[in-house]
Amino acid sequence: MKRRDFVRDVTVAGTVAGVLGMSAQGHCEETGKFASMEDLQKWLDEDLARFGANNMIEWEWLQETFPRRARITLWTKNFKYGIVAVEKTRHDAGTPYLGGSLSSREPDPGEDWLRGRDLSDGPFIRETWQRILADIVSWELVHP
Repeated sequence: MKRRDFVRDVTVAGTVAGVLGMSAQGHCEETGKFASMEDLQKWLDEDLARFGANNMIEWEWLQETFPRRARITLWTKNFKYGIVAVEKTRHDAGTPYLGGSLSSREPDPGEDWLRGRDLSDGPFIRETWQRILADIVSWELVHP
């Protein structure tokens, strides 16, 4: 099974856990817990602040009550990247989630729609964030 094929079905969570560095309950083995929106803001500041990119990000609350849900949008010259974060519920009814997607900012020649694709997704932990950032960098690289 590929790392990015995160299975949300609780019955198989244990088999996926080792691949993602999680326990069978889905939390990060390093910290013992899922991340929060405050952690995500910290990651944004740590990873994107060097050239001021953390100030060019749109943060939109999709749901401000528990479990909180937010969408972060980043733009480059040709693409729009979306990252959705969902925190852990109070009663462990849902799995905290972090996932990314991209869409073109303009249609390809001869087309009248915007192309898009999914980026990495998985549990709301730093490793998932790092995989999403790596996907963005990989997508932006061009041949000389």
